[in-house]
Amino acid sequence: MLESLDHPPVVFRSKRWRPRQIQIVVVALLVLATNLSALAYEPASKRPLTYAIAAALALLFVLRGASLVLPPSLRLEPSGLTLKVGWRRRHWTWETLTSFRPVRYAGMEVIGFDFITTRKSLTVRQANFGIAGSEAVLPGAYDIAPIELAGLLNHARERWAGQAAIRPPAAAPTTLRARALIYYSALFVGRMDRRTFWATLAVLLAVQLTVIFAFKGDYSTTVWGLMGCYLVSRGRFRDFGWSPWAGVALLVVAVPMGAIIQALAAAIFTLGETYANLVGNLVVFVTMGVIGCIKGDPGANRYGPASGGERQSVESVFS
Repeated sequence: MLESLDHPPVVFRSKRWRPRQIQIVVVALLVLATNLSALAYEPASKRPLTYAIAAALALLFVLRGASLVLPPSLRLEPSGLTLKVGWRRRHWTWETLTSFRPVRYAGMEVIGFDFITTRKSLTVRQANFGIAGSEAVLPGAYDIAPIELAGLLNHARERWAGQAAIRPPAAAPTTLRARALIYYSALFVGRMDRRTFWATLAVLLAVQLTVIFAFKGDYSTTVWGLMGCYLVSRGRFRDFGWSPWAGVALLVVAVPMGAIIQALAAAIFTLGETYANLVGNLVVFVTMGVIGCIKGDPGANRYGPASGGERQSVESVFS
């Protein structure tokens, strides 16, 4: 592979279908379809909020879907390293980067690296380093093995930077915001222990109850509760070695169950919209709460070590 550096540019394109991207797009489409179906029975006064939620979900679908249509690509040339994800492009000169190496990201082995300059937020760099062991990562799954790609990137830097390897300055003490990002990275990509799960679910439930009474049982309150439960459950499933897709399966069971019980409660006890909505939400939260009773793997599993959650970046290089 080193011979390819004699004929720049060298371009690598990621595989198009990646499980995590597909999962996010599928969930966004399901919630978007459910949200739009509410227009059939919602009063006109509540439709603007429904349209706003639909627009936000459609934007998420477009942004995430773009990385499926236009998967990440890397371009190595004397002027620097260029990363393209979807319609976004980021370029660095070789003098600003150092220490390419394989790290864990979203259950996959990808390329991590550090910055020599301080252009990126100190909080983000510290959080990423605490979780992934690198200040940023290059997203994507390429046909070349990560350790080989990291070696090629290091050789390209040595050849084209025009200077000896530079060591980054000593890290500053980790900020409180960075610690918070590290701790709650499990919500997005890591393992979540039972204590953190119950505490997070309790906060989510309190917020959900407040929103239900504030919006008088508006349909959209259920949507946000479902998304919150799904997000929290993914970290819990990783803790005992299951795929985060199990969170989608749990929603498929919990949502119809909540809707049926909500309809029965409204009919039998003649509950108003607010209290009927409350019953449906509680059913979903109780169903989600069951996974908090299952013990996690005592040691490391495919999603990382048991103690600190999965080692991976909480923020992409585009942040």
